[in-house]
Amino acid sequence: MESFFRYIAYVDYYKDGEKVRNVGFLRWKLYNNVHCVEIQLKDVGNFRGVYQIRDKITNKLIGEILLDKGIGSFINKFPAMSEDDVMYIEGEDSRIYLSDVNGFIIQLNTNEYLFVDLKLKQVQKHEEVAELEYEQKQEDIEAASENVLVEGIPEKYTESAYMQTIRIIEPLHDNKWQQLCKEYPKVHPFPGEKTFLTIKPEDFIILQQEYQKLVHNSFLLHGFYNYGHMILGKLSEEEEAPIYIGVPGVYYEREKQAARMFGFVGFESTEQPVQSGSYGYYMIEVKI
Repeated sequence: MESFFRYIAYVDYYKDGEKVRNVGFLRWKLYNNVHCVEIQLKDVGNFRGVYQIRDKITNKLIGEILLDKGIGSFINKFPAMSEDDVMYIEGEDSRIYLSDVNGFIIQLNTNEYLFVDLKLKQVQKHEEVAELEYEQKQEDIEAASENVLVEGIPEKYTESAYMQTIRIIEPLHDNKWQQLCKEYPKVHPFPGEKTFLTIKPEDFIILQQEYQKLVHNSFLLHGFYNYGHMILGKLSEEEEAPIYIGVPGVYYEREKQAARMFGFVGFESTEQPVQSGSYGYYMIEVKI
């Protein structure tokens, strides 16, 4: 039997233990044996940095979300698994049973945090999963979610649509890089003859499998959505030079530290030397 459910809930901002306002939503879907967990946030003060998402009761780590000027997005997919017919997902540090989940907390500082109340206790056995009933009005939350998505990650990148719209490239060259240069638009973002290609998240199928998971990288998605493009290419003309994805952004020390936490190894800019406020690209190495 195919399992399915969808759950939507508000994310609320708390200060000194008191609820202040709604700042976003969580959407949790199970379809085709995959859990898609999405959190979209806006108007979270001026918080900026990487924050952990943890289960309220067990303190188990679900993932991390990048906040930039109070706006943030988290999207991750977990294979649907079960033990003795009880469903669970593999969190960042341990197994999380859905029947135990009743809320996520994002601790901002010692007296401020975000909280989303989850009622997943109905999800007991794999074969019993059905669409959940919500205590909150679903249409109200859907309306709120559309407002958040204006400044968050578009719907096409929250589901598997990027895998449904991939381009099929016929093998034209023995050299894959030369082949991609025939298929994708070329740009020259840096001085000199360095050629880069413009790509989107749905194009990550061209990467080796271990790098395709970057489609869930919060820092990457945040930069792509803010600027509408990414680049793929080499920083050297040498045949065996490493290949990088470049995500647009502005250089600040705190931004650089956040980028490193998400695997980005450097920053390239037309301005030399790079200084605070320089526009450029945060770079992460990949293989094609």
